[in-house]
Amino acid sequence: MSRMGLCRQGAGRAAVLLLLLALARSGLTAEGPARDTAAVVDGVLASGDGRGRETAYTVDGLLWTYAVLDRLGLNLVRQRSMPEGDGSVEIVTAMDRATRGTREVVFRVRPRPDRPAAEAETDRIVRAVVTSGDGASPETAFVVGGRIGAEYALLRYMGLRSRLQALVRIRGCSFDVQHAREAGRDEDRQVYFKLGRDALDPEGPCALQPEAR
Repeated sequence: MSRMGLCRQGAGRAAVLLLLLALARSGLTAEGPARDTAAVVDGVLASGDGRGRETAYTVDGLLWTYAVLDRLGLNLVRQRSMPEGDGSVEIVTAMDRATRGTREVVFRVRPRPDRPAAEAETDRIVRAVVTSGDGASPETAFVVGGRIGAEYALLRYMGLRSRLQALVRIRGCSFDVQHAREAGRDEDRQVYFKLGRDALDPEGPCALQPEAR
């Protein structure tokens, strides 16, 4: 593994992060005013208990799942998504910030008929990235392609803050390695993100796990 350099977060990346976090935390969309985040989350929590598909929390947009996790004191670990009609079922493995234990939380996404196109596109991008891996190693890196700003949104959902970022090459493929830390913790974690057009090409060499090449 060779390091090509370390850099701090750039203004352009921060701008994308602010867009994603605004949608997730403040209910903002590109085409309308903020929704009352607390009221929306209260409604989601009243819709079920998140323990299984039959009692899944119901949300009208994917990004509300992360606002609910935040209210519950949970950090994202990994996520699976299954299509269901016009929406999806999201199974989130999350870590309790207090106990450090993990559990699954199930959400049913039922999009609003009048949902703005920008919100639908943001949901699509975030779902594609968050379900692509867990970031724990190059073999299970989150696949972001050129969507660098998504890295910082994912770190936020995981309860992490970036401290340093390294661009590395592993077996011919490009990765961002985020050295990030959880609040109240003394050690950094490394979170891997796979970059480049080849990472998004299902037939490209970088779409394969590095160990499989």
